[in-house]
Amino acid sequence: MIQTAGTRGSRRKHIRGANAPSNAIIINARKLPNPYGELGTDPKMSHVEHVQAFLREKCPDKVDKLVATGCKAIRNNQPVVVVCLYGRDRSKAIAQLIGDNFDSNEVYYEHRED
Repeated sequence: MIQTAGTRGSRRKHIRGANAPSNAIIINARKLPNPYGELGTDPKMSHVEHVQAFLREKCPDKVDKLVATGCKAIRNNQPVVVVCLYGRDRSKAIAQLIGDNFDSNEVYYEHRED
């Protein structure tokens, strides 16, 4: 399982936050650059693909490290939770990049903030 979630806070009470087993690996995408207002407009790309391209351009080493951590956890049969501030952009992009390394039968996504 790869779950995405936002981070609850006093100003973000509507955020559901993570809900994963105690053995889950938490991947924090909050320190990645925020793509808000800086995404491309190519109609052939989905929103997540735009965010992925943005993150790969701005901080490819950090992205690769987070993806490697998630892949290692999945290979060890551990659930993965990717969190960012609101759980909509960076967390979904990183979760998808992790999942792209596996067969679609091996992983499933749970987006808590949809």
